[in-house]
Amino acid sequence: MLCLFIYQTTLFVHTYKSKHLLIAALLATFALLIKPVFYPFAIVFGFVSFWFLRDKINLKWIATLLIPTRVACFIILINEQRTGVAHYSSIQRINLLDYNTKYLQVGLYGLEYANQFNDSIKRITTAAPYNLRYQIESEAANQVILDNVTAYGYFHFKGIIGFFLDPGKFDLFNFFKIDKSGEVGFLKIINEQGLSGIWNFIIN
Repeated sequence: MLCLFIYQTTLFVHTYKSKHLLIAALLATFALLIKPVFYPFAIVFGFVSFWFLRDKINLKWIATLLIPTRVACFIILINEQRTGVAHYSSIQRINLLDYNTKYLQVGLYGLEYANQFNDSIKRITTAAPYNLRYQIESEAANQVILDNVTAYGYFHFKGIIGFFLDPGKFDLFNFFKIDKSGEVGFLKIINEQGLSGIWNFIIN
């Protein structure tokens, strides 16, 4: 999907045909619906496109560029009505605490410390209403990140490397119900073993 998006965007830049912009906008919308992590990208796509097209922009293009943003805003509003928290997806909170913060602390203090930290937060939030749980877990995770900004930058660098190198074995095994006892995902490997674990994961 990402390749198709880049392809259609490139075609639009060279031809300025509205159909290519529409396809690119729809692909960005599908991406944020399938993978919530893409929703900031879909919104940025609109604003960056506005800037590049500022001398040629027309109402049709404006309406097209706003498709991903409108869909994202609609979902955020629905979630706010249902939960009391304006957010795109609950996976944001889950990823922030259970992955970003956890594996940041794994690299800094070790797996045991990271697990103890997560458990201590969840003991507080388990019985809390959703909006309070969201607030407490997000604030705790964000504070850890703010206290370790440089280390978090390196954590994201490893994540970028993983994004381009991850062969998707773990996801394929789960999707097709292939029994691979002891198999773990690339995220776990790269954050517990560092960049040195990449090659072993790919060849095994």
